[in-house]
Amino acid sequence: MRRAVFCDFDGTITVEDTFADMLRHFVPSVAPRLLEEVYGLKVPLTVGIRQLVESIPSSRYEEVLDFIGRADIRPGLDELLAYLEDERVPFYVVSGGLTGMVKRVLGARVQKLSGIYAPDVSLDGKFLKLTTDFESEKELLDKVQVMALHPAEDRITIGNSLTDLQMSQEAELAFARDRLSRYLDDRVQPYTPWENFHQ
Repeated sequence: MRRAVFCDFDGTITVEDTFADMLRHFVPSVAPRLLEEVYGLKVPLTVGIRQLVESIPSSRYEEVLDFIGRADIRPGLDELLAYLEDERVPFYVVSGGLTGMVKRVLGARVQKLSGIYAPDVSLDGKFLKLTTDFESEKELLDKVQVMALHPAEDRITIGNSLTDLQMSQEAELAFARDRLSRYLDDRVQPYTPWENFHQ
């Protein structure tokens, strides 16, 4: 492929960081402290996020999806998807959140995506159990592994936070905002600032 777009979900497609907000809501006794340690690079994503998600009772999964389902989508997404479809450029959602959350928020827009890559959950036990096909030592969803499945001359990434750092460093063009911008600044890594999909 000549070009492909790999886009984060939480805080990127959604206006707010819906996944972190959900964790703070459903695991209030632990989430604020543990999330700060994850964002501060003191606790690996794989450890912190797994611990938080797997503290949520399976019986509350539908509540989790309903909580996420109220999320607002960042302006310009529909126009971007239409443009990329016309240009025959694939658009992959790569999320460190949950597949069910992505599908609940995007609804019919899922048909316009070239693929969704995100961890899933098993509801078999008393608590949610994370499952993922692309886990690495540092990430529950190794977005660089996903990018390797869809090689392109120009790999374009769009993100906002820590889970997007590795893929942004691998991209030919990285769009970054919020916390991700600061991580890239610290590493003197070039990127294009953005706030909405019209840009």
